[in-house]
Amino acid sequence: MYKLSDYQYELGSGYIAQTPAVPADSSKLLVPSWNSIYDYHFRDLPKLLTKKDVLFFNDTKVVRARVLLEDVFVEIPHHQSASRTVDTWEVFFLRLVDSHRFEWLVTLTKRIRKGAIIHFSKAVKLTVEELTEKWVIFRIDGVNPLTFFDRYGHLPLPPYISHTPEKEECYQTIFAQHIGSVAAPTASLHFTDEVINELESKKIRSHYLTLHVGLGTFKPVDTEDIRDYKIHEETMVLDEAIFETIAFEKKQKKNIIATWTTVARTIETLAYLRKIMGKSGNDYRDTLTKDITMDQCKISILSWKQEWKKIVCETKIFIYPWFERKVVDGLITNFHLPWSTLLMLVASFIGYDHMVKIYKHAIKNLYRFFSFGDAMFLRKM
Repeated sequence: MYKLSDYQYELGSGYIAQTPAVPADSSKLLVPSWNSIYDYHFRDLPKLLTKKDVLFFNDTKVVRARVLLEDVFVEIPHHQSASRTVDTWEVFFLRLVDSHRFEWLVTLTKRIRKGAIIHFSKAVKLTVEELTEKWVIFRIDGVNPLTFFDRYGHLPLPPYISHTPEKEECYQTIFAQHIGSVAAPTASLHFTDEVINELESKKIRSHYLTLHVGLGTFKPVDTEDIRDYKIHEETMVLDEAIFETIAFEKKQKKNIIATWTTVARTIETLAYLRKIMGKSGNDYRDTLTKDITMDQCKISILSWKQEWKKIVCETKIFIYPWFERKVVDGLITNFHLPWSTLLMLVASFIGYDHMVKIYKHAIKNLYRFFSFGDAMFLRKM
């Protein structure tokens, strides 16, 4: 279970969904138990849930992160001989640093330098503040960074999906609100207004969290022993009341159902965040921190801060087999790429052997895989 080769499986290109199901809730839904695997459609989900279940969604919104710069003038102050016009230059948003700066993945870092100014238009210019061989931090003048991307960018569909403008329109969830991700929480793409209305009619509660999905979600693990892998960081933005919310639902004997792996990653980070924040008391919130050490917190959390009744946390939690879950009782997710941390998270949730059986069943029964593909609903085993 700790060897990278354990997370490889063969999948023909015909299994990779290039378009979402229409309507979205007509996609297949795989539901395993200890002894059997059942095949449903996603629209059946409300029938599979009870009043004991409570759903948590990720309300992040995907940035129009891919921008094509054409015929832009790059000025190199004090080195005018190095200044030039670039015919075509594609850049990719990674994260917002603050209200004036952002980090980009670029392809021409060896041909620009710190202090370089990209004249995007008469009103908008981008100044290089920091750069490495892989990324650049720009300061933008003339427009708000997110306005810039919304105006000039395209949604970054995963590399295994052929790009069309129509597909871009399908790559936001109906919950999308807080912009900052470079990939959608794809299990939530299956939810429709009809499914949500049926859940509400059954009085199944929902809560919303924000984790901005990073480009690292597509990166395959590259260490033979997965325990040696240094997972990517992602930004969580949470209401301070999140601990009370979880405590209330657990006191009511509710099952916490995470819709997609980003939500599971966010909720499981809460125990470590609770510990590192030094909160104390005599209720369920503090049972989250039981047996957690500060060293474990440092492994799972890169940084955190409180601002305007919000908690902003950079999580680097890695959930793989034998990870001790503190909160999540159920998981709704899609079928994930070989060698991915998301596949390892599924194995941690239901056990490696059950994961293998599920994927064999899905392949045999022609399930559609990855971002626009079908889903599975897993309960704690």
